[in-house]
Amino acid sequence: MDGHHSPRLFKTLSDVIKKGKLLSKKGAYPIFLSSLNSGLIIGVASMAIALFAIIYSDVPSPLERRLYLSIIYPIGFILCLLSNSHLYTEMTAMAFFPYIDKKITFTQLVRIWTLILLGNLLGTYLSSLMIISANDVIQAVPGYAQIISPAEWPYLKKSFLSSILAGWLMAHGGWVCSTHDSSVFKIIIIYLTTFLIGVGGLHHSIMYSAEIFTYLLSQGVVNIPLQLLILFVCIIGNLIGGVVFVGLLNYGHITNE
Repeated sequence: MDGHHSPRLFKTLSDVIKKGKLLSKKGAYPIFLSSLNSGLIIGVASMAIALFAIIYSDVPSPLERRLYLSIIYPIGFILCLLSNSHLYTEMTAMAFFPYIDKKITFTQLVRIWTLILLGNLLGTYLSSLMIISANDVIQAVPGYAQIISPAEWPYLKKSFLSSILAGWLMAHGGWVCSTHDSSVFKIIIIYLTTFLIGVGGLHHSIMYSAEIFTYLLSQGVVNIPLQLLILFVCIIGNLIGGVVFVGLLNYGHITNE
């Protein structure tokens, strides 16, 4: 990697590539546990969103309700940032940088993505089980029916496009955070990024998995295959958004100025 661009951007990219290379050499167990932690955090944070959905269920305007929910939406992502654990939508681009720079192989790249995704999904699934088990106290489960996506075939295309935008925003937020060491700066960036995802009604695959797992496990609705297909579409869309609009574009403009 070489270029004649801003020294700061070049250093940031170099640091991200080094971190990605080190991550590729890590054992599967620590990567998976870190990712499991993020999934648990996002899952429990979804509980707050569901409770807000119940609290503001009488608000007549759907867009106004979405605005209120968006205020609380970033909490889980901020906690993931502060815990320094791996989140799939952040790592789509961060793991791609060392691959495009030929520091890791495609197999190593896929291994990172797979371990983090599986850890995140298991975490949200376990958190869903805990939320349902404690629902007599929490009373959040009814709120999930108000925040999940409709299980309709035409919704697949909308989910895909929405998840590309969400994947781009999350990966971009991760990239911007890597340019500064300040925790306060990072918290502000993650809040703004995830607030945009929430207020835009965009699909973040890990948050969506937390919502849909809790809803399906508590309601047992008939459209389980379609809901899981929507989740899969969101996972792919987030990946495309992160790799194409952050990984390829940032690497391209930094190394070719």
